[in-house]
Amino acid sequence: MESKHVLSADQFSLSCLVRLYQKTEKISSLLKNRQGRLLLKQVMNGRTMGLIFYQPSTRTFHHFSLAGFFLGASVGAERGVARDLPNGKVEWDLVFSSQMKGEYPEDLVRALGRYDVLVLRHHQQGFVERMADILDAFGYATHVINGGDGDGEHPSQAVVDLFTIFQCLGCVERPDFERLSSTSIAFIGDSFMGRTVHSLARLLGPLGVLMRFVSPRVLSLPEACRREFAERGFRCEYLERIDDLTPGETMFVYNTRIQVADYVWEDRAHITKLAEEYMLTQEVVRRLRFLAVMHPFPRRKELPIWLPDDPDTHEISIDRMPEAQYFRQMDLGPVVRAALLWDLVAPEIGIQDLEEAQWAESFTKQCMCGKVFSTILGWAERPQPYSRYLPKVASCPYCGPRRDGQIIHV
Repeated sequence: MESKHVLSADQFSLSCLVRLYQKTEKISSLLKNRQGRLLLKQVMNGRTMGLIFYQPSTRTFHHFSLAGFFLGASVGAERGVARDLPNGKVEWDLVFSSQMKGEYPEDLVRALGRYDVLVLRHHQQGFVERMADILDAFGYATHVINGGDGDGEHPSQAVVDLFTIFQCLGCVERPDFERLSSTSIAFIGDSFMGRTVHSLARLLGPLGVLMRFVSPRVLSLPEACRREFAERGFRCEYLERIDDLTPGETMFVYNTRIQVADYVWEDRAHITKLAEEYMLTQEVVRRLRFLAVMHPFPRRKELPIWLPDDPDTHEISIDRMPEAQYFRQMDLGPVVRAALLWDLVAPEIGIQDLEEAQWAESFTKQCMCGKVFSTILGWAERPQPYSRYLPKVASCPYCGPRRDGQIIHV
């Protein structure tokens, strides 16, 4: 990574994204067998990672946890509990920490400064960056990753989402960034509080992707984001209804739920009606001819679920349609985040280093002539350095014939 911390999607250059996705492919390959999994654990062996999530989380929390385990890190965690406020909003407290005694968050984060990596999620925009500044000011070497800060950003999710788009386009091995300039995406749902939308837009905008923001006015992209995107030359269109989309003109859909807990609504029924108006059903997907539908989850009525014992859902839900790419998007989360951790915490370990280590791990025995047996390719054709640690055998296919009980080496 070009930076010590991961706080915004703006930090990811093209070269950084290419490197991350190459590592993602390598990690996926290594995870397919036990030997590869053991080898992968050398990347963060002896390192520690802390997950401090004030807000609830399923995917981001457990995907980072899995990513840390994949790489051999020791993982600690603490999670918050909701507290209702008089104004109708909700905040989250770390009820098992000294925060319940009035502890300053700056002191709390310094108490956690011995972790090699801290993944923080908070309900206030800018909180994670402030905590990173505190650690830097006091000389901690801890890397901080923004796991979501209010209506700000969610950079790791954006990296996962872009990788999913490349997979759908069939250009993962060699990411074709130029091809994205002819691609379009519709962000349907909540663009106001949608931090995943804000981060993915900051990755796609510089690549020339046409972005269509489809939402009711009350949930439209914040004016500050609109000005920023316009100043940076992003290709943006703003629509209010799904029917405003022209069939066949939008390749990808990024659907989001309404962030109910973050709004003060007098009429909760209005929320349900809004979600139903922006619902993605089989009829909508077929009529508008989308290539792929994505969703950061959790979902509600905007993306109906398919249930085996409920026939009514079989006629509405797109879960079993080929356009439904949100489960692939979900499955990629741990692997892409493992690549992110690798690039951030252990950049000195290259893919070639792991490959060489993989070869070294594959040697199981050695002939007295010096040649080594590999579980990958069998006996090595060229003599290897003699090792006193490998079990020895008297002869191998490369040894010469026996004469009076003696081996003639060739």
